[in-house]
Amino acid sequence: MAIKRRVQKVSGPKSAVKILPTIKLLEDNFERYLEVEIANGNASEDTKRTYRSYVKQFLLWCDREEIYPARVKSTEIIAYRSYLIAEGKSTNTIALTLVALRHFYKSNLDLVTENPVVKIKPPQARGNAHTSLTYCNLEQLAQLLNQVEVATKSNPLRSLRDRSIICLMAIQGCRVVEIHRANVKLIPFSTAIASLETMLIASLPSLLVSTGKGGVFC
Repeated sequence: MAIKRRVQKVSGPKSAVKILPTIKLLEDNFERYLEVEIANGNASEDTKRTYRSYVKQFLLWCDREEIYPARVKSTEIIAYRSYLIAEGKSTNTIALTLVALRHFYKSNLDLVTENPVVKIKPPQARGNAHTSLTYCNLEQLAQLLNQVEVATKSNPLRSLRDRSIICLMAIQGCRVVEIHRANVKLIPFSTAIASLETMLIASLPSLLVSTGKGGVFC
């Protein structure tokens, strides 16, 4: 990155020189912060990777605009937000970018005069949030499942996996990242089985069917 170190002259009885921190120092502080502060030191690799990516994009923008990151004020953050809007970034992406930058400057508060992102909010989403939701109706979902079954006909195991994933996302509303992170090891089988047994016992009376005299059920 072109910007490395800036020297700031401070007026006074004797000419003083203040050396601003390097980009690498800012990034190193942020890296340590990611490991010990985000999610109380237990942030997922996906989260850390996302934060690093958004901060890196911001630093590249600062380089192009000849803005030194350690001297950024809220006005520059607002300008960057406008740049992201002009680039067509979604409201969610901009919101997450601001979260990442807020953490970046928080991790460097001993090197900067303030956190310039604290009071900066993401842009408001246009339109009604409910009407902007897109989803499949039952007929479309059935068609999708059928297409998957046809496409994976030669591999029954893969067909079952893919259709199970689609059903899970359709019924539970899981995000793609949640499906991506899903792992058998994450399933608490003992708790799940106990919960299932409790549910079955609770619903047992409604499942019993009378077969005749004496209240015999099956």
